[in-house]
Amino acid sequence: MPIVLTSNEKILSGHAWKDREGEQYHFPNQYRNKIVPGETFVYYRGVHRADGKRGEMEYFGVGEIGEIRLDPDTEDQGAQKRNWYCAIDDYVPFSTLVLAKSGNETIETVKHSNHWRTAVREISEEQFREILRHAKLATAFDRREKIKDVIEERVVNRSSPILGFVKKVKKKIKSKGSGQSGKRYSKKSKLIGDAGEKVVLKYLETSISSISELKWLANEGETPGWDIQYTDQTGDLQRIEVKSSESKNITSIEMTANEWKAAEVHRAGYQLALVGACLSDSPVIEFIRDPVGLAADGELEVEPSRYEITWRPVEC
Repeated sequence: MPIVLTSNEKILSGHAWKDREGEQYHFPNQYRNKIVPGETFVYYRGVHRADGKRGEMEYFGVGEIGEIRLDPDTEDQGAQKRNWYCAIDDYVPFSTLVLAKSGNETIETVKHSNHWRTAVREISEEQFREILRHAKLATAFDRREKIKDVIEERVVNRSSPILGFVKKVKKKIKSKGSGQSGKRYSKKSKLIGDAGEKVVLKYLETSISSISELKWLANEGETPGWDIQYTDQTGDLQRIEVKSSESKNITSIEMTANEWKAAEVHRAGYQLALVGACLSDSPVIEFIRDPVGLAADGELEVEPSRYEITWRPVEC
């Protein structure tokens, strides 16, 4: 069931919640069972504005809940006093803000007197679709097309990629109902992957003048075990496998058997490119050369996360 995430400009409770619109949501333990990976949400803000003025109650964006992790500042607290972070996937800000209340009419069903003070609340599919309709995002297809537009506009036209270090978050929390690590593939993982690859291409094209034969293999449907390749100034072929995230943080990455085999074969000629905040104006790229060698030296930790099971033919 879709949910509403409240993210007010002015927080009257005095608690310093560390929300970042379209990137992460910070919340107390009481909402842990409602905020689960893969759930669809709409953003809501109340009437209090940062400048002290009074505004409208309104919805201002839509997205999906991503990976969830414990707030490290509260890990020593009792279970009920812990706070959490969730990543935000598929975020699309509304170009047309949607009023939560018009006269005496509300989109949400008001269940009690403190309804609007409840930071995380469930809404029906019908109410969710009505909010999207008012926002001129009537269908999931429209959202995907809008996301593509956002990627093109932000990455290609506005972003200025820089080299740096992507923050690695070590602590991972298991997803509700899962015995695995909590890793979940976003419904738009290909779009985010494309955005990260475009960021790397833009950096190579604009910041390194001594390369030639730059190719975006993934965009051509080729899967040799890396996404981008180019010839450097010494004539050597450099291979780059891109792993990207909307967040500035990357908890871990997954490589396919094909990608890891390519890394084993090409060693120093193979690089990982970690792209953090890939949809922002200032995405950060961290290049990691020879991940196999780094793993052998103990600088990277590698463990199998998936197993493929096939069936032997049985003669009847």
